[in-house]
Amino acid sequence: VTGADTGRGRGPAGTAARTGKPCVTKHVTMDPNFAPWRKDAMNMGYNSVIGLPLLSDDKAFGVLTIYSVKPDAFDREEQTLLQDLADNLTYGIISLRDSIKREKAEADLKAAKADAELYLDLMGHDINNMSQIGLGFTELARNTIENEGKLSPDNIELLDRVEDSLKNISRLVDNVRKLRREKKGLYTPETIDVGAMVGGVVKQFPGIPGRNVNIVCNITAHCHVRANALLRDVFINLIDNAIKHSKGDLNVDVQVDRLDGDKKQYCKVTVEDNGPGIPDTLKNSLFERLYLSPTRPKGRGFGLYLTKTLVDDYHGKIRVEDRVPGDYSKGVRFVVMLPAIVPATSR
Repeated sequence: VTGADTGRGRGPAGTAARTGKPCVTKHVTMDPNFAPWRKDAMNMGYNSVIGLPLLSDDKAFGVLTIYSVKPDAFDREEQTLLQDLADNLTYGIISLRDSIKREKAEADLKAAKADAELYLDLMGHDINNMSQIGLGFTELARNTIENEGKLSPDNIELLDRVEDSLKNISRLVDNVRKLRREKKGLYTPETIDVGAMVGGVVKQFPGIPGRNVNIVCNITAHCHVRANALLRDVFINLIDNAIKHSKGDLNVDVQVDRLDGDKKQYCKVTVEDNGPGIPDTLKNSLFERLYLSPTRPKGRGFGLYLTKTLVDDYHGKIRVEDRVPGDYSKGVRFVVMLPAIVPATSR
């Protein structure tokens, strides 16, 4: 509220807020404290004003101001009635605020419960399963050594499987840590050249022993978006999923385009492969975390959940579709749309 030592702090609203009591200007043409607003009031035909404080814990959080075309319109009785009106309005506002706070608290509690269930699911289900797989191959390797005195080249794969299980556990824990930090807003937003970043991600993937995996990156436009360092994980997860959930030869095509929408420009990144594809029955729920559901796509649950969460946080969209429309068995295409930063020269 404007201070009493300034002209605009001495009017009915400022005085009511400061004192916590009704303040009346009986004649706008005669009251010197109303000088800053006199011309406007007279132009609109107002001749008297009352300011009624809205009080909470004896402190004003607002003022109800009522104008009248009549001079000296607010006698003692009307002041009392109008203050009762202001008190009822105060009660309604406070009740609404409390309701909003309660709804927010309930929503926060629901979100916290969902997060707790998610992490319990991960710890009690996914990590436990990965550990059991690793222990199973460890036991097979030990039995082989006890029976044969060594691991032959044909059996050395048992140790590779143990290593894969440990890496999967480490990757899952790392993804959970990233998700928690992202939800807390601990990653600094920055301007990112998507084409350069995606090109760097593609170079991270080495050749796969025993497989012919060909990853091609086509950048038709260098567009910039507002995101953070975890944007890399979006495309690492998509490419990694294509490799992990396929066998034999594989082609992965990554393309970066810039699109002009109705009101926005977008950076569009597609990641498609000619692997086994994803049935229509799973497409709608692919990005959800399905707690302990036997229908959950094996291994896809949390990586794609993290991917969807990140894209949403960047105010973007992600969808999944068939590489060949109508035939999911020919491979899958992921489409990521991110709002592009429009260069100043093109605005």
